[in-house]
Amino acid sequence: MIDFISNFKNTSIVILLLSIFFGVFLVVINLREISDEKRVEEFFLYEKIDVPDYSNIQEFNMTDTLASLGKVGFVKGEFLVGFSLENLVDDLKKTYILEFSNPFFYKLNLYKVGINGELNLITEAGTSVESANSLIYPMPFVEFNYEDVNRSLFFAVIQSEDPIGFELVLEERSEYFKEYSTRMLVVHIYMGLMVALFLYNIILFFMISDRVYLYYSFYVLLIAMAQLSLLGFSYFYLLGQDPNLFSISIVGFPSMAGIFAVLFIKKFLKTSYFIPKLDKFLVIVIILFALAFLLRLSGVVHIS
Repeated sequence: MIDFISNFKNTSIVILLLSIFFGVFLVVINLREISDEKRVEEFFLYEKIDVPDYSNIQEFNMTDTLASLGKVGFVKGEFLVGFSLENLVDDLKKTYILEFSNPFFYKLNLYKVGINGELNLITEAGTSVESANSLIYPMPFVEFNYEDVNRSLFFAVIQSEDPIGFELVLEERSEYFKEYSTRMLVVHIYMGLMVALFLYNIILFFMISDRVYLYYSFYVLLIAMAQLSLLGFSYFYLLGQDPNLFSISIVGFPSMAGIFAVLFIKKFLKTSYFIPKLDKFLVIVIILFALAFLLRLSGVVHIS
């Protein structure tokens, strides 16, 4: 029996190491530069003049020009931004994909600005919009050819209860979907490894009734769910494409994972017995994680 448990633990360690590797790989795939991709480096910020009907760009005033929107945080109401793709497309025969690198948009309306400033709706996307696209992918994207972007300005109207910061990435269509296939493969491998690690540890808990394994197993499960939410995939796989649950999960899953991580540390190190001061500090950390989750449930998003 002891040998069986020992082998069980060794297997669990191997799965943990593999999970960490693929977790890092997920981040690398999500952030790494691709040689053929191009990024929009000039954005025009707008504000409403009055209550617009979104028929003409003249209903808005341009207020600023930015080189990047990656650090934009919470925005109350609608975020209005314009951009051009003209200098990024150089092949008349190729088709391109434009990706908004943020899975948290509640709603995105993308318009093409006509010669006289008229706004022509190209696409609607976001967690509140039922997508006709068969692909399971959380980042809003739209397909363009050269004629679509030549001498054209685009105008995006974005709503989100979460941070709005994003990059606009333009990539040739075939290369984009190769990258999509790679990302999806890694995501599914990561999900499988983390579920396996959860099952191993929950079985160990039932075998030897040590709560260390219970806390650790739920930490593993919740940190995997948190990672899926931060990447946007929990919207499809776990939450039934419910935009409100998805928005809550962005704070909820990491908070619950943090609570179980601290419970694991307390139990594993026996801090209440050996390090009472550290134990009291860890209790405060648990309260803070719980408070963050409660604030998010209450709608106080920017604080949580």
